Amino acid sequence: MSEISIDKLKSIFTEIAGEDKIIDRDEFKNALNIQDEKMSNRLFDLFDEDNSGTLELDEFISTVTYLQNADGKQKLKFAFDLYDIDGSGTIEEDELSELIKSGLSENNLTFSEEQVSDLTNLLFSEVDTDGSGEISFDEFEEVAEKYPDLLSGMTVSPVSWLKPKEEASENEKKLKENPFGSVINNLKNSIDQKTFIFYSIYLLINMILFNNSYMYYHHAGVNIFIQLAMGFGATLNFNGAIILLPMLRNFITKLRKTALYNYIPLDDAVTFHRLVGHLMFFSGIFHIGLFLFNFSTLDNPLSFYLINTLPGITGILLILIFILMWVTALPSIRKGGYFKLFYISHYGYILWLLILLLHGSSYWKWLFIPGLLFIYERVKRSYSLIQETTVYDVALLPSNVLGFFMNKPQSFNYQAGDYFYIKCPEVSNFEWHPFTISSAPEDDKIVSCHIRSVGSWTGNLLNYYKDMRDKDEADRKIDIPVLIDGPYGTPSDKVFESKVAILVGTGIGVTPYSSILKSLLHKIYTDKSKNHPDKIYFYWQNRGQHSFEWFVELLSEIEELDINKYFILNIYLTGTQSQKDMKSNMLYIAMDMKHKKTKVDLITGLKVKTNFGRPNWNQLFGEIADEQKGKEVDIFFCGHPAVGKQLEKAGNKYHFHFHKENF
Repeated sequence: MSEISIDKLKSIFTEIAGEDKIIDRDEFKNALNIQDEKMSNRLFDLFDEDNSGTLELDEFISTVTYLQNADGKQKLKFAFDLYDIDGSGTIEEDELSELIKSGLSENNLTFSEEQVSDLTNLLFSEVDTDGSGEISFDEFEEVAEKYPDLLSGMTVSPVSWLKPKEEASENEKKLKENPFGSVINNLKNSIDQKTFIFYSIYLLINMILFNNSYMYYHHAGVNIFIQLAMGFGATLNFNGAIILLPMLRNFITKLRKTALYNYIPLDDAVTFHRLVGHLMFFSGIFHIGLFLFNFSTLDNPLSFYLINTLPGITGILLILIFILMWVTALPSIRKGGYFKLFYISHYGYILWLLILLLHGSSYWKWLFIPGLLFIYERVKRSYSLIQETTVYDVALLPSNVLGFFMNKPQSFNYQAGDYFYIKCPEVSNFEWHPFTISSAPEDDKIVSCHIRSVGSWTGNLLNYYKDMRDKDEADRKIDIPVLIDGPYGTPSDKVFESKVAILVGTGIGVTPYSSILKSLLHKIYTDKSKNHPDKIYFYWQNRGQHSFEWFVELLSEIEELDINKYFILNIYLTGTQSQKDMKSNMLYIAMDMKHKKTKVDLITGLKVKTNFGRPNWNQLFGEIADEQKGKEVDIFFCGHPAVGKQLEKAGNKYHFHFHKENF
């Protein structure tokens, strides 16, 4: 951490101390965000030079200044004193046990008493080299030097824990408050050459249409209000037809298999749909607003033109319907527990399209081809893509995740990474929701998906299953009727064409890679197919330790069967402190020793060791670029958009191709 000025230290102290201008133990604990009481009290004692039980400004500045100016050995001694909870000058075995438990508490980890005891005994026997029954500073220093990453963590001043973290959250708040936030953020995440060219052409078409209409009415001699209104009207006609295209899921799935995929950003179909919707909304507002200005200059009252003319009546209806659709589609409504409102109101598009045909005399020319494609898609979905099946088994997994296992319809043929829409009439008679298929296409009897409860429909589905499980006998066979619509393609189906594939999933975003990894394993070792990458780097981030239970069985199978080392598995537990953190270092050292001894990770049970904290993508991608020189590398991502942005930015430095799930 960079050195903090005296003025900044005074500001930090004043903020923590409050009106009485002293810091007590509770204020200190909360300010440094320490969960463990004993760790907090020991650190407080190290700051409290006069043993008064409170910290005054001079004590606070004195200790912080010492830590900022201390060399590595002095900082390591401070860490040793912190771990010496009773202040005896040595660390005993029971103190070591407390430190390991403190590390677990700080990181929201749960180990059994037996595991804690095992870790304590292992670490103590390794560090207490002279067998004295206690750890001296020299022994502590010796073991710390064996772990350079952890040593650097021990020499990081606790002052770094005081660094403010509000800036990022404020940016997130601003993004949420902005109705364009998600669209703009998605566009920033996906600006590559083909995306830039596509959007440039799209905006250029809008500008040309606006200008042509404006100039036509300008030469006709009408007033400026009509000229501008008709310019916006021309863009409305165009966008009112184009907005249907990104929603043609089956059509887009077929386009992915053609050369057009290299020129059209099909992965951004949903983002493009939302952008077009925003442009239409504001074009409509300006269009009707300018006509209202024009009506106000005429002899008849305003109501005459709005009620007694076809353009007036249809115009008012169009803007009212679109306002309803636009407002209910905002993230605060759609993701704020009111998805049903968004879903129902969006069916207003049918009425909106019909009214626009009456309102705009040339709209039909724009709608003709997109409209035919849209009708064809709806008919195809009704007769061949929507099929009935039953859920025969449900797994209730950590973090409110349901594993849905369904009988696979005979005509349901999909590829690894595909997704489908599912409707459960027992929960809602009209709502469809998209989920990635987690089973592999090589299994011809089942199809599965994993559903995390994050909204009203998924929450109701979870409660429905829990109620059914509680009411029914334990041995009763599960039989939940559902309808599935699909399958539809995603960027992930390009994995099999890659030379080097980097698969990244966060949380439940790992779902498509369940299907892909199973299929890759089958192709490599069963089919002996060459249709697979030379190397597959898999990264999975989770906040909680139990979330890895979702697919740990599959990863264990890969470790067992992947004798030729095609797969490189990487697991990250992000809801924990970084390994460079003084509060948890003893836990990390003990776990590392345990892994070296048993080759089994305590968090997942896998052979690969769990990493704590977030990945350093710049460093990781740099290493992959060196390992895979001369080969094209593709990144495939499904999960939180913020992580996607980091991945794409880091990947661009090494000319990696970035693909993300977005539906």
